[in-house]
Amino acid sequence: MLNEELLEAIIRYKRNSEKNPDVLKLNPTYFRNILEELNYPEWIIKKKMSEMKKSIFGVPVELTEAVEKFEL
Repeated sequence: MLNEELLEAIIRYKRNSEKNPDVLKLNPTYFRNILEELNYPEWIIKKKMSEMKKSIFGVPVELTEAVEKFEL
C-alpha cells in the first residue's frame, strides 16, 4: 500500500534524524492516490489538492512533477 510505504519512509527518517522532515516532495498523482487509498471522499481530496499549505501524516507537502513518488 502506498500510504504504508510513505509512512515507513517518514518513520525511518525520524529515527535517523530525530525530527520530522522539513518538507515532503510528492508527485501530485501519488498524493491523490494516497488520499484515495485512505478512503478520503472526493470533496476532501479536491480540497486538499487545492490548499496552499498541504500536509500528510503531519509533514508539510510540496507537490512537484520532478519526483516519481516522493522525496524527503
